Amino acid sequence: MAEPKLKSPAEIKAKLRKVLHTAMGHFVEDGMVPTPDNCRHAPVLGSKVQQCPKCLANPGEPCRNRIRFEQRQSYDQLKAEFKRKAGDRKWIVRELRDAAMLLWVLGQLEPEDEADGEPLPNYLQHEHGSPTEVQTAWMHLEGQTLVLSPQVAALFAGFFEKLVERMPTP
Repeated sequence: MAEPKLKSPAEIKAKLRKVLHTAMGHFVEDGMVPTPDNCRHAPVLGSKVQQCPKCLANPGEPCRNRIRFEQRQSYDQLKAEFKRKAGDRKWIVRELRDAAMLLWVLGQLEPEDEADGEPLPNYLQHEHGSPTEVQTAWMHLEGQTLVLSPQVAALFAGFFEKLVERMPTP
């Protein structure tokens, strides 16, 4: 098997620009579709779009009278809104996973911006709080038997105790 060839930072940045350009195109395209979400006539209460009074279409439905449809935002306004949102790393993590991965590879994504993934390892603490050894939690099947590490067994035991406490007594 051949050695994997790593991409240079310049190649990764070029791919990031392409991914963001494509995402902006989809964002603008979605903002131009004639639906109540994009119609100037449809009222917005809080962040919820209501039924359009001009064509009586509900949010998410296509406009029923395209002659009366008026765009809520222009093409340039949609591009500016995408650029504003793309400046927020948390929005990128939520909405643009490909771009988030490329930013992570480039080291430009802060840990607090990252979505909930695997938890970081827990450390056993001395009285003074210094980490000494890593707790390894695991479980696997051996035939038809589920084998648990002590940490996972304790977690399950606590769960079942709480479950038994909440069960109705006959």
